[in-house]
Amino acid sequence: MDIRPIKTKEDYELALAEITQLFEVDPDMPKGDRLGVLVTLLEAYEDQVAAYASGEADRNIYSRGGHPNRAALAAKLAALEGFQLIRAARAAGDEGPVVGAEIFSSGMAAVSAALLGLAQAGDHVITQSPTRMTLKLLSITLLTHG
Repeated sequence: MDIRPIKTKEDYELALAEITQLFEVDPDMPKGDRLGVLVTLLEAYEDQVAAYASGEADRNIYSRGGHPNRAALAAKLAALEGFQLIRAARAAGDEGPVVGAEIFSSGMAAVSAALLGLAQAGDHVITQSPTRMTLKLLSITLLTHG
């Protein structure tokens, strides 16, 4: 019986599909054992996801978005980049967030997020020495969005 923990949404979807196929199996047969183990793994994953979504989880389920190290790095970069702004805001008595930073896994992810988040239909984008993929994003992909 080759069964592994459910760690991602894709693992979850595959396990759910297999459970659906095994649902009518006799519980005393080997496939019935597999069904029982898959259901147990599925319930454990659902409990972890629910705890994470409610803020009760004591660890990250999937660390790409929301890992404490990622948040700490973003805060440090924001502090470095916006030091003068933060200092002026604190001097004025403002204790709220002043600047923010985001961490991306690639340069293309950062470019895409910036353009998709800031540019609107009809805007002009001026670049200096863009990469081939950035040119493709600007000249083909974003044109379909106006």
